[in-house]
Amino acid sequence: MASTSEMTPLIHPRIDMTTPLADLASSSHYKDFLQNAWFSFGIWQPPRLRRDWNTLRNEDSNHIRSMNAFFDTLFAISITHLGFELRKSQNTAALWHWVEKFGTIVSLWLSTADYSSRFDNDDLSHKLFWGLYGIGVLGMLMHCTGPPAGPNGPNFSLCISGVYLLLVLHYIRVVVYLPRCRIFVTTLLLCHLVCSAVAFAAAYTDEYREHLFWVLALSYPWTVLILLTLTGITSRLLYPNLDAFLARKRIDIPLHIEFHIGRFSSFIMMVLGQLAIAIAVHPEQGFQSKSGLYASAVVAFFLLVTMKLFLFDVDYYDVDDHAIRRSVPAAIGWLILFPMGVGCIAIIGCGVGLLVNVGGEANFEVDEDFARKITCESVAMFLFLISVQRNMHYIPYTRLLNESGHSQEAKVLTGIDHLQCLIQVICSAVVYMLQFYSISSLQVMIIIGGLLVFLVFINFLDEIVLVTHSRMQHAKKEIQKQNWENEKDHKIGKDIADGMCT
Repeated sequence: MASTSEMTPLIHPRIDMTTPLADLASSSHYKDFLQNAWFSFGIWQPPRLRRDWNTLRNEDSNHIRSMNAFFDTLFAISITHLGFELRKSQNTAALWHWVEKFGTIVSLWLSTADYSSRFDNDDLSHKLFWGLYGIGVLGMLMHCTGPPAGPNGPNFSLCISGVYLLLVLHYIRVVVYLPRCRIFVTTLLLCHLVCSAVAFAAAYTDEYREHLFWVLALSYPWTVLILLTLTGITSRLLYPNLDAFLARKRIDIPLHIEFHIGRFSSFIMMVLGQLAIAIAVHPEQGFQSKSGLYASAVVAFFLLVTMKLFLFDVDYYDVDDHAIRRSVPAAIGWLILFPMGVGCIAIIGCGVGLLVNVGGEANFEVDEDFARKITCESVAMFLFLISVQRNMHYIPYTRLLNESGHSQEAKVLTGIDHLQCLIQVICSAVVYMLQFYSISSLQVMIIIGGLLVFLVFINFLDEIVLVTHSRMQHAKKEIQKQNWENEKDHKIGKDIADGMCT
C-alpha cells in the first residue's frame, strides 16, 4: 500500500484548500471558480440592482437565463393557442377577443421582463419566485382560449391576478432592502397591484369582464406613462435645484439594456416561429389540391424566411444607438410600439395559415376574405410600425461618424435611411391595398413575399455603401484606430488603479 505522501490527491493539485473561498474567487487564476455559480454570492440573497446610472457599461452577464427562456416559450405557446382559436372562428368578433387576450398576456410578459432586467438574480428566493410564477403562467396557458364570458374566463383572470401579485410581493422585497429604488419601485408596485385587483375582479363579474380585460390589455402602456409622469414630478419636487435630467436620474432606475434587447429579440423569434407552425399544422379533413397546398406552403415558408431576414439581419443597432438608451421619449415610444409589432407578426401567422388552407382547397370552410384581410392589414401595419420604430433609434453608424468628425459621411447614411423608410411606408400601403384586388390568395402571398425581398435588398444599401465607398472605408479605419487607442488608455488606467489598490 502506498504511503500517504505518495497517494494521488483527490482535489485539484493547484488548489490550496486552506485558502478562503472568497480569496480564491477573487484571485486572477481562479476568477471563474465561483463566479458563474448561482450561489457565488450566497444561497439566499437580498435584492440587488443589476445596473445603475454609474454602472451602465459594467461588464456582467448579459445572457438570457434558462428560466427566462422557458417562460418566454410558455408565453409564445399561449399566443399560438390564441392563433389556432382565431383560425377556427374566422370573424371580426373573434379578432377583437384575440386582441384582448394577446394584450393581456404580452403586458404581463413585458412587466416580467422589466423586473428581470432590473432586479433578477439566480439565488434561492428567485428560484422559488419563478417556480410559483411558472404555475401561474401554466394555468394562464391552460385557460387562455375562449371569449371572456366563456368558461375559461374566470380561471384565466385568477391566474393573471396571481402572477401580478407575485410580482408585487417581490417588489416589496426591493422596497425594503434597496432605499435607492423605493420611490420608483413603489410606483411600479402599486400599478401591478391595481392590475392584480382588476384581474381578480374580472374573475367574479361576467358582465364587465370584457371591459376589464381591455384594461389589462393596455396595462403596460399606462403603467409606463404613469411611471414616466410621476418620476418627472417627484424628481422636480425632491431636487428642485438640479437639472431636470440629473434630478430624474436620482429617482429613475435604468434597464439592463443589453439583456432587455436580447430578451425582446428572443421573444420575437419565438413568436415568428408560430408562422412555421401555422404552415405545418393542418386539420384532419385534408385538401383537394395537393399542388395548391404545397405551392402555398413553399411561398409561405419563403415569406417566413424573408421576415426573419428583415427583422434580424438587415440593420445592426449598437446598444448606444438603441432607442432605449437614446432618450426617455424614444424609449417610451419604442417600448409601447413593441407589443403592437409582435401582435402583427402573430396575426400574420394566422392569416398565412388560412391562405395556405385556401390554396390547398381544404375540405372545410375557410373565409378567404377574412384571411386576406388580416394578412394584408397585419403585414401593412407591421411594415409601418417598423418604419416608425427605426426612426426612434440613432441611424446606424452615424453617431460614430459624427463623433469622429465625418459629418459628410453621416449625412449620406442619413439620406439612405430616410429613403429606406419612405420605400417601406409605400410598400406598406401597397400591401394594404392587395386585399381589394381580384387576385388569388397564392398571388397575394407571392406579392407580399416579393415586396419583403425587395425591402431586404433596399435595407442593405447602407451596408453596401459602408463596405464599398472609399471615404467610408477611410472613416471606418480612423474610428477603429481611435477605439483601439481608447481601449488601450482604459486598460492602462485600470492597471494603474489595480496597482494602487494592491
